[in-house]
Amino acid sequence: MNNLKKHLLCIATMFSFYGSSFAFEHHDSHVNFLEYNKNIIHENKIQKKPFFLLFAAEWCHWCEIFAEKTLTKKKIYSYLNKNFVNIFIDADIHSSAYKKFKANGVPYTVFLNPNSSVYYKYSGALYEDPFFEVIEGVVQNINRGVNVDGEEIIQFEYVPPKKLEISSLHELKKTYINGLLDNLDWIEYGLGKREKSILPETYMYFLKSKGPGENEDAVLWVSNTLSKAIENIYDSIEGGFFRFAETRDWDVPHFEKMADLNSGIILLLYKTDQLKQKKTFKKIAVQTTAYLSN
Repeated sequence: MNNLKKHLLCIATMFSFYGSSFAFEHHDSHVNFLEYNKNIIHENKIQKKPFFLLFAAEWCHWCEIFAEKTLTKKKIYSYLNKNFVNIFIDADIHSSAYKKFKANGVPYTVFLNPNSSVYYKYSGALYEDPFFEVIEGVVQNINRGVNVDGEEIIQFEYVPPKKLEISSLHELKKTYINGLLDNLDWIEYGLGKREKSILPETYMYFLKSKGPGENEDAVLWVSNTLSKAIENIYDSIEGGFFRFAETRDWDVPHFEKMADLNSGIILLLYKTDQLKQKKTFKKIAVQTTAYLSN
């Protein structure tokens, strides 16, 4: 198993270095994008406008859709140019910024307050009308001094505790697990009632969080979730898992494959197979490893 982990880590590293070497073309966009650099946000605070950060990649199908179907609309680009500092970030080239803002896909949108604090962020592409509602709401809420939920923004300075209590860590774990349990879908499996994806680290933590004899439900849920994923978002022709399904019933795959996600799913398949043996899991794990190797 240790050799497998090393092998997968090498593959994921290789993919990160051999991504696209060409910046995603945005220079002919009607949106007045600034090219990202590490000082760009600080340098533009003087404008006292909210920031619109767009992470995209040259290989991303939905980035193209968002650029062609949404950002080309006059209502959209006029509003963005008037009310925002617009910054384009190539996700392949600026991987450090991608990690800094904890992006989890492309296109990925981040709205910052004029003081550069995060207002709201999300993954995916929106068409003209829903996107306009979002950007209009961002400007209106920021001007009113309220957050995305319409609540007043209270400025405060965080003071870290002088001593970290073990009890706080136990309480944090309990809160996290309870939040996870509240979002388990026992009808279609996976988390939530919208898009469905495999979250390897989350699911592995869920499996490990239960003591002996307590994790039967967790194993069943993870096992059935993996079965749904294999049935609906696994590429049976080329191998590998697509990034997520766009509907609760896993019916519409989002046709992108991420190396790190597939590596994590392989480990999750082996771990789940140890707890609830199923020939399909090992078979798919081997096939996915071969897909990443190629």
